Amino acid sequence: MEYVTDYMKPEDWQQVRSIYLEGIGTGNSTFEADAPDWKKWDSVHIREHRLVVKEHDTVLAWAALSPVSTRCVYSGCGGTQSLRGGRAKRKRHRINPACGTHNLNRKGRAMDTAGGHLP
Repeated sequence: MEYVTDYMKPEDWQQVRSIYLEGIGTGNSTFEADAPDWKKWDSVHIREHRLVVKEHDTVLAWAALSPVSTRCVYSGCGGTQSLRGGRAKRKRHRINPACGTHNLNRKGRAMDTAGGHLP
C-alpha cells in the first residue's frame, strides 16, 4: 500500500476527530476528556503544521503543532500531537515508523518554509 502525507484540510476533520477520540479512549494520548469541535481545534493549531497520512481517502494518522504559550518568552516553542487510528494499527505493515518519520521531516520542511520559527 502507498500512503500519502498531505496538509490537513477542514474536510479531514471528522476522520481526524475520530482518531483523536480513539486516543482519548486509551487514556495515554492526552489530558483532554473529549475532542473539541473544529472551530476550537482550528484556533489552537498552526495551519502550516497540520498533516494527515491517508490511504486513498481514509485518514490513517495525523500530526499537528500548536504554540506552547502565547507569552513572548515561549516564542518559537511548540507542542506536537501525533496519533494513528485503529485501522492503521491493524494493518499488516504498520505505518507508525514510516509515518512518524515522514511527518516529522515534512513538518521540518514546512517550518523552514515558514521562516524557521513558530509565532
